[in-house]
Amino acid sequence: MRVRKKIRYLSVLAFLLLATAACTLGVDLTTAPVFPSPLPITPGFPTTTGPTALSTPPMVITVLPTAAPPADTLPAPTAAPTVPIASPPRLSMEPGRTVVFAGGSLAQNGVTSYLVGASAGQFMMAMINSAVQTMVLQIQAPDGSLLVAANDKKNYWQGALPADGDYLVSVTASGAGGNFDLSVTIPARIVFKAGAISASAQGTVAAHGVTTYLLRALQGQTMSVKVTSPGADVFLTIYGLQDGNPYVRSVTGQTSASFKLPSTQDYVIQCVSTGEAAEDIFVDFTVK
Repeated sequence: MRVRKKIRYLSVLAFLLLATAACTLGVDLTTAPVFPSPLPITPGFPTTTGPTALSTPPMVITVLPTAAPPADTLPAPTAAPTVPIASPPRLSMEPGRTVVFAGGSLAQNGVTSYLVGASAGQFMMAMINSAVQTMVLQIQAPDGSLLVAANDKKNYWQGALPADGDYLVSVTASGAGGNFDLSVTIPARIVFKAGAISASAQGTVAAHGVTTYLLRALQGQTMSVKVTSPGADVFLTIYGLQDGNPYVRSVTGQTSASFKLPSTQDYVIQCVSTGEAAEDIFVDFTVK
């Protein structure tokens, strides 16, 4: 009973305190309280109102880039097949010989090339034989420089070689095509030992072929040359390299010759075979 009275007393007291406060603040307790309008709905946020909805941020989805596979797992690139560039055929002289031959046929404005290995200071003679007058020579040194150009329209060239290496010897049909024969000669140079006046050489000559030597001598000296062959059918041709003058001709059938030299120069000594088979030859040189 006492408890009920006490609760009733406290309720009345609380109401009086509230009424007093309302009078002080000017609040009319007989009308319903007015709350502010709900917050507008922002696109991208949940439509449920209330503290929970307003405190929930929008969902952001991040797309990470796909990592590249390790390099060692990637397939190796397939290289395009390479087509080897064909090298020109090489012309090589047989031991004991000084000339090499090649031949063939060219179409109009065609060209064919050969490699010839040689050393600096050696002498080269290149010649084309053809019934077609349009066949011309071109010779390129190992460094790419031209010793004779196709535009020079020459079918014969001779000269000292500037360097060791491969020389590109080309035959060009500057007009109509046709057959050709090419000969490249590198004479063997005869050098006397210090104080000596003579020297000997041993070589071979093809059937109806030529083996060539070079010997430098002075004006007024006397040069003697003798060639020996098993068939006694190899004869001498001798002429001056610089002046071009012939002093002995093979058609005379000489196997030996001796004469006083008219000038200082290189002399070309050719051993010309009239035999039907290749032969070994022995050549003796004397200058005094």
